[in-house]
Amino acid sequence: EALRLLIIDDRLVGSVLGHDCLAVRVDSSSSLISPAFLAAWMRSDDFRSQAHVLFRGVTIPRIGARELGSIEIPLLPQVRQEELIALTDKFQNARESLSAALEQVKFLERLELELFFRESK
Repeated sequence: EALRLLIIDDRLVGSVLGHDCLAVRVDSSSSLISPAFLAAWMRSDDFRSQAHVLFRGVTIPRIGARELGSIEIPLLPQVRQEELIALTDKFQNARESLSAALEQVKFLERLELELFFRESK
């Protein structure tokens, strides 16, 4: 799938988007939906299934701003949104832990190989 999502936080404010990117912002005065909930929902199968039927282009599938605006977003109560955000945060922490552990395993593998071949000389 060509659909990718990047969450831009305060550290990247002022960044320039490429012509293949759309910026989706939540009005800061809105109490209907939180940016973190919207970002989590945009990674869901519900969003992907709605977006997929709106793709244009064969070689490089794209979705335009007008089409993106036609997608129905579920507006859950704030409490439920916060539950989902907490859940996605747990998964993100787990991914980060796994990524760090994988890097440690790769480092140890390289170290063991280096020691093995050094001792073999």
